[in-house]
Amino acid sequence: MEIRNGIIFAGLLFAFAIGPTQAAEPKAEQPAQPKAAPAAEQKPKQAPMQKGSGTVTYVPSATETTKLKNGSKVIRTRMKGIIIADDPKTPFHLAGQSCGGTTILSAKGFPPHSSGYCSTIDKDGDAWWIWWRAEGKGSVWEFIDGTGKYADIEGKGKTATLVRLPDGRQTLRWEGSWRLR
Repeated sequence: MEIRNGIIFAGLLFAFAIGPTQAAEPKAEQPAQPKAAPAAEQKPKQAPMQKGSGTVTYVPSATETTKLKNGSKVIRTRMKGIIIADDPKTPFHLAGQSCGGTTILSAKGFPPHSSGYCSTIDKDGDAWWIWWRAEGKGSVWEFIDGTGKYADIEGKGKTATLVRLPDGRQTLRWEGSWRLR
């Protein structure tokens, strides 16, 4: 009985998926719809790309190190920072940032692999977040999304390390471009 019910259920799902059969009553003809405007006319006008640069200084708030069986280390770090833009009119100026990242240190001394994310809240209470990945003596980053004025933000940039102290405090130089909606 279970097999029969399963077959009936599968048949109903199939019938639902393919829609009405040829035997169904013909549909009344629909009046012709006006043609849509060309795609270029339908797109909302995009805001121009903006550029900016500045510094961000971080203080570690938590660090956890785990040694792997191959001798490598996984270091998970949480940091808090303040963004200073070269142009105080930049919307990121004086925003507070919280970041989390993971670094893999090879037992053989190969360069570390690091990546993570940051979430930022500006002085108006709007937020945005990015992903980042270390490359050389800095990192690359890209916007993921945001709220308020940062909703649907797009853009990317890079950082360079200016100073990294033994206790984990560091200051980075950042530059990037973005488009607000």
